Amino acid sequence: MVVGGWRLHTGGARFSTWYSVELNEVSTPWAFWRGALLRSITALELYTTLLYLMIPVPDRIGGPET
Repeated sequence: MVVGGWRLHTGGARFSTWYSVELNEVSTPWAFWRGALLRSITALELYTTLLYLMIPVPDRIGGPET
């Protein structure tokens, strides 16, 4: 499974970047538990938000100079 989202840029959507991370049963076994679908979805949404905050992405990839 892959989780990801848009990292918004202050210069507008045109300069925003996509981030994503592939997950598997070895790296995130909690995401593959059977019978707890709603808990897994909620945990994955929180995990994706944490990734957004922690993955280093340059602020100005192709963006306008400020």
